[in-house]
Amino acid sequence: MLFSAAYFFAQQRDNSTGVTDKNTNSAFADYRHDFLFGESHFFLFGNARYDYDEFQDFVNRITAQGGVGYDFVRSDPILFTGTVGAGVNQSWGQLNTTKGELVFGLDFIWKITEGQKLTVDTYFYPNVEDWSDIRLQSNLLYELALGWVDGLSFNLGLQNEYRSQVGPPVAPSIFSENNNLKYFGGLGYEF
Repeated sequence: MLFSAAYFFAQQRDNSTGVTDKNTNSAFADYRHDFLFGESHFFLFGNARYDYDEFQDFVNRITAQGGVGYDFVRSDPILFTGTVGAGVNQSWGQLNTTKGELVFGLDFIWKITEGQKLTVDTYFYPNVEDWSDIRLQSNLLYELALGWVDGLSFNLGLQNEYRSQVGPPVAPSIFSENNNLKYFGGLGYEF
């Protein structure tokens, strides 16, 4: 079971005019549950995610998927997993759509040393009705455990979502882009 959530907000102020513009206001919450079969490398998974981004054409999006996964490598420092499944994507805001999606994913976790971990994952979501309509979500996360509190860590990471098709402008000066790259640093707590 894995739950993760984040909120991204950024402002930019033009000192010459005094105008402050928001250039990021987004959040997500993601829940994944893996159903294991003893020592087998096969497992079933279920995933639900909510995305909010006021600068994208979807503004709000809920996705739910399920399928089967396989641990290609399951050793002490490395876990390399693949998943395949299907689900649904419901968007509302500027763009109101419901679409079925397939999901193909790869997850790589490397415990570099005690207290240091690198996680890389990428998920490919083709629309079942239109294979030219795809999403690709990729993440990179480095975690460094902070020893004074169990489960507390310092995190640095990148998140990118590529969408092959984007809708009309959200506002006259705000256009959805195919790539939505975010970088972050902060504190995390694993419980």
